[in-house]
Amino acid sequence: MKKKLFIDSLSIGSLKVNTPNQLHKHSKKGVLPKINVQSLYVKQFWLNNENLQAPIRLIGKNVLARGFKTEHERFKWMYFGGSFRDFQLSKPGLFITSKKIELNLAGNSSVEDISVLQHQNGDSINARIPLISIKSLIKSSDLEDASISNLTIQEPKIYVNKSHDSAKIKLHHNAFNFSHELAVHGVRIANGSFMINNAIKADTFFINSKFDVDVNLVRLKKDGWFELNNTTLAFKDMGLVKRGLFTNAAAVNFKFNDIKFNFKNRQIDVLNGWNVHSSALYLNKDSLSVSATEMLIKGGKADFSHQFGQQFELEKLIRNVSLSSSGIYFKNKTITADIKSAELHPELNKIALKQIQIKPVLSQEQLRVSKPWQSDYIEAKVGSVNFYKIEIAKILSKKNIELPLITIDSFSLFTSRDKRMPERFLIEKLMPSKLLASVKKPFHIGKINLTNGSVDVHEIAFKTGHEGVIELRDINTNLFNLSNSYGNGDSLVLVGKAMLFGKNELQVNYRESYLDSLSSFKMDMQLAPMQLPILNQVSTPLASLKINSGNSDKLIANWIGNKYYATGNLILPYKNLSVALVDNKNPNRKSFGLFLENSILNLFIKHKNNQPASIFFERNRNKFVFNYWIKTALSGFASAVGLNHINAKKNKNRMNIKYQLPAD
Repeated sequence: MKKKLFIDSLSIGSLKVNTPNQLHKHSKKGVLPKINVQSLYVKQFWLNNENLQAPIRLIGKNVLARGFKTEHERFKWMYFGGSFRDFQLSKPGLFITSKKIELNLAGNSSVEDISVLQHQNGDSINARIPLISIKSLIKSSDLEDASISNLTIQEPKIYVNKSHDSAKIKLHHNAFNFSHELAVHGVRIANGSFMINNAIKADTFFINSKFDVDVNLVRLKKDGWFELNNTTLAFKDMGLVKRGLFTNAAAVNFKFNDIKFNFKNRQIDVLNGWNVHSSALYLNKDSLSVSATEMLIKGGKADFSHQFGQQFELEKLIRNVSLSSSGIYFKNKTITADIKSAELHPELNKIALKQIQIKPVLSQEQLRVSKPWQSDYIEAKVGSVNFYKIEIAKILSKKNIELPLITIDSFSLFTSRDKRMPERFLIEKLMPSKLLASVKKPFHIGKINLTNGSVDVHEIAFKTGHEGVIELRDINTNLFNLSNSYGNGDSLVLVGKAMLFGKNELQVNYRESYLDSLSSFKMDMQLAPMQLPILNQVSTPLASLKINSGNSDKLIANWIGNKYYATGNLILPYKNLSVALVDNKNPNRKSFGLFLENSILNLFIKHKNNQPASIFFERNRNKFVFNYWIKTALSGFASAVGLNHINAKKNKNRMNIKYQLPAD
């Protein structure tokens, strides 16, 4: 039977504790002798623990303990405190120091000037902390029934350097094995900063940031479990450099309701939702720049688990993720895109974009200087774009993109071309089917629904120097089956209607084959009855032709074609047609020469018509398909009124020979 030692009061002027390594080799952990000291005071204290596994050095003074006693394998006390300095702990690959420690295990304690260095094979983690303060009530060495609160880490600076691919810096999970559960209420890291330099050639990057951390409750549990409740991570001035990619975030805040770490199994569980908010995020790579303002990502209420070292299950993570941003800006070498609002709704399988503006980087004037040849200047504005039935998780996990339905509402398109500029050598604008086929990643869009749109096609004529405008209003169109992966019989289909010059309904039905190397297509067009002088806003500035009078019945046009030419028929019943040529530079100028030309012209034109006319047009492959459609229709109109005689069969044979196409 072991005896108990009771001491009422013990005062020590100087105490030096030196435990040589040989003692640790032969010592075994067991039950401590029973000692009870009501009051223990040590004026000067030195500790030199020479254990080769974890040597410790510490100097202290005015160490005071009340109700100090041993109990089985632990120490217990009613009060313990003192002043310490020059703390050192050294383990293989780990070195920790602190210059000053003020300890009060029944009140406020502080640790100052902390340095932590972990290194392995040239890789290192270096942390410096000016101050850690804590409020606690701890009455045993194994932390049973301990109460800890207000743990604050001030201005930590963390540096991580990694240069060896084979070496991995690991946290010692044994440090988180507790014999009793421990709760810490109120943990804060204030004004911290970190810098990570990964110099491995295969994955070089550099990241730095300032940060703050607030945790409402930390629970340290048995078997290495580590739980956080109501956690906020706030990053400021975050920067990332990786392979020419530059990323900067003014402020990024992460909020988690519940997080669980298992250091032994290297597992993390995120429970009961999370969100990320960024006030401003910037990304630059070469000539590409992207920025997003007021971006909010919400993780929903679904739980998420990941074990480090295993493949990251991105699909599972984003299944319930929602995203919103009050502004996204995109810019590359040629265009800019500005989106005022973006939202992702996983519960609705929907992405919504609002107030979009797309335009070239260069203005029209700058474009003329930098590209002194004919080119199309295009600007677009869209009220809203919605992607429906879209499963983001599946798109990210698979190699193909499937978009069942896209709606585009309240859009406007502005195009302009100056034909006074010289033609550039041929750079062929692809037909729609081949343009879609040029997209590298496989995709399929079931339907695009365009509503409440408008298009303005501006052209400055070489002959007159004046600008003509074709206006389409109230555009309501459906596009079907847009894809770069298709089978036999698949075609791109467009069915829609619009108001020509805002007054006359225009209906279009277009079908283009995906499998035909020549992009063969069929076009059907109908135009409601109209007063022909409405065409003057195009015919006068572009062709110096003024329509004085005339009215038409319903126009019906059908043509077939390929990427080289189109041919077909047009029915344009009209009557009372009267036209006049005008001066190229001044449409209001009168001259005897114009009088003679108009007298001859009106002898040849048809003042009324009920007969079908031929359509033929050879495509300018430097221009977009919309120009092709318009010019083909105008060729039929010129043929119907007698301004152009078309021998469709002869022209078709000529094109087949020119482009080495098989004869029909």
